[in-house]
Amino acid sequence: MRIDKICKTCGFDSNGVCGMYTTCKEGEECDDWEASLEYYTEITKKAPWYIKKPYDQCKISYEKFLDLLQQDEQGVGVEINIYDAIEKVYELNSVELAGVLDVSMGVLGYASTQRTIPKRKRQFSSRLHIPESFFDEFLSTQLDALKKCREEFRDCYGDELIEKFKQNGYAAMEAKIEKQNAVDKIKNEKYREENQNRYQYKEKTKMYHDLSDDYKSRDYVIAITLK
Repeated sequence: MRIDKICKTCGFDSNGVCGMYTTCKEGEECDDWEASLEYYTEITKKAPWYIKKPYDQCKISYEKFLDLLQQDEQGVGVEINIYDAIEKVYELNSVELAGVLDVSMGVLGYASTQRTIPKRKRQFSSRLHIPESFFDEFLSTQLDALKKCREEFRDCYGDELIEKFKQNGYAAMEAKIEKQNAVDKIKNEKYREENQNRYQYKEKTKMYHDLSDDYKSRDYVIAITLK
């Protein structure tokens, strides 16, 4: 995506008049260019997904965002998290990918955010039909190669088996949630048992307001008024 650093898209432009220089010519790029609100909205919306996603997630600065757009427009590969690329190209979410790879969400999360250990590289490479080198570094210029890997993956397993892999991911997630709910229930019951006497004691020592005092004060005020 090309960034047009010209007066028309600049925040300093006012009806075709540059707010910085009198020598600025329409159509010329400017070193002091700043995107106008309209152009900022346009480029952040139309940016390639592998640049837009880290920017939307506040993982890169605006300056880095612009640099990557220019780098991408020049045909220089932009580094992409391989797991983000897999989810995008293979059309899977993280739960489904965990099911396809036959690992827990914890394992997938560590590999995605930290590193992919050699054992997992071999396992994931074999299942997804992608080179192990992709887990060391993956660039935007390799997306077409990844799409070919996706076709090999689909041809190998077929739609029915792939769907079963995906459902295994959801089943594992549900089982984990149920297990955690059971643990939380036990902890809550234990906590209530341990603190039952303390709460009962506090309940007994509560102070209550005697409303009769309010009525006495009201009657006294009325009596004074009538006199």
